[in-house]
Amino acid sequence: MKLKHKNTIFDISFQTNDDTEISTINGQISDFSIRPVHESIYQVITESGNHQAFCTSDKNHLYVNVNGIGYVFDLVDESQSSFELEGATSGNIDIIKAPMPGNVVKVFVEKDQAVNEGDPLIIIEAMKMETTMFASITGIVKEVNAVQAEQVDSDRILIRIEKEEQES
Repeated sequence: MKLKHKNTIFDISFQTNDDTEISTINGQISDFSIRPVHESIYQVITESGNHQAFCTSDKNHLYVNVNGIGYVFDLVDESQSSFELEGATSGNIDIIKAPMPGNVVKVFVEKDQAVNEGDPLIIIEAMKMETTMFASITGIVKEVNAVQAEQVDSDRILIRIEKEEQES
């Protein structure tokens, strides 16, 4: 399976060994293993300990939540020769979408606010799990399309950040 996250493509395969999934990422055996716990819930075993992960998908995305942090991967159609993010060009735009239907717990930013890579932007609660979404670039918030306590659908654009133009 091929997944895309932040303009990086990952070629991932799994092998089952004694009820444990061993994953290979881009040809390298990963330093973690995955054990199914329940439908869509997995135990991720790493050197630093055990972590609970929730995974779900739709026809275009894989949604992963590990320890309250959400990740959205685009499913790459391997028959396509190239794959581009909608509206994003070379990391100059960060579009934050709801990873799954849920409620907005808190919005940390507002329009025209400067943010740094890694800053928390919004918390979404779904299936009794909170997911904090973070900025993947440093820039200016151009859109905020959510408010606290609002119900949002998956793939709804919540926040858009653009890198600042460098003056010459």
